[in-house]
Amino acid sequence: AAAQAAEVSRGLTMARSSAQAAEDDSRAAKRDAADAKAALKRERREADDARKALAQAEDERNALRVQLTQEVETRRRVEAASIKTLEQLKLGEEARWAAERTLQAEKVRCDEIEVEMARLAEDASDKIAAADRQIAEMGATAATEGNRYLEAERRVVALSSRVQALEGVQV
Repeated sequence: AAAQAAEVSRGLTMARSSAQAAEDDSRAAKRDAADAKAALKRERREADDARKALAQAEDERNALRVQLTQEVETRRRVEAASIKTLEQLKLGEEARWAAERTLQAEKVRCDEIEVEMARLAEDASDKIAAADRQIAEMGATAATEGNRYLEAERRVVALSSRVQALEGVQV
């Protein structure tokens, strides 16, 4: 009877240590799941920031196009007015050349901004694709961690039942 009681006591001790290990695994799985969710949220925020930067670059490009259109319209009005007099022709010619220089500078600036916008769009699409990949990976990780957590919870319940059963036998 003493040997049987010692065996039951050892079984109870082993069951308790298994239950503790399962609870530790459960806590670790919960922490891993929380970390994965936080990383997923951070990646989504970065993707949104990249989209906003792309939209801002698009707005700047559109503003430059409007400004360029306005410059062209100004040049046309100056040329039409220059026909009236020779004096006005000289003044108009100077204004036209100034507008032409401004137009060229604005075209260069517009071209640079379009190149930059294309680069930003490519970077943004790369970042969005990377973020989407990371979101998918983190979703899979979160699902795996959730499954590990559920399995750990099942083991805790099973071990608790065994401990209760052993406690009932010990009494």
